[in-house]
Amino acid sequence: MSNTAKASKDKRDILSDPLHGARIDEPTNKVTVHADTKNETIIFNVGGTRFETYKSTLRAIPSSPLSKDSFLEKYYRPDHLDYFFYRDPAVYHCVLNFFCTGELHLSSETCGPVVKSELDFWGVNELEIEECCWHKYSNWLSTLQALRK
Repeated sequence: MSNTAKASKDKRDILSDPLHGARIDEPTNKVTVHADTKNETIIFNVGGTRFETYKSTLRAIPSSPLSKDSFLEKYYRPDHLDYFFYRDPAVYHCVLNFFCTGELHLSSETCGPVVKSELDFWGVNELEIEECCWHKYSNWLSTLQALRK
């Protein structure tokens, strides 16, 4: 994990527990709170697995497509009252936890190419992967780079 990502994570940790949805904007150091006073939830069906979370949780990472209604509208199924994504539910579980806690931990059963593809789709930078999970992921990257030479 880069020093910038680590510093960013440390700042998020200060706010994430006491104030759900709070984030610090790095360039301005402004605190932003995306609190949903109605506690409105949203249901995702990711690869057949249902996830329910607060809408405010999705706004925690403004750079993610999940924080944009225009992105979500494409996946809405009014007959099921959910959003369907034909994606890997194991990685999405990690992504959703990242939105909630500010820490990106990965499952040990998921291989690097799947993680990379899913993180790209959900708009999460791979540099957010926690140090404890980075070793396995970076081994895949190193192997891939060596094979391409």
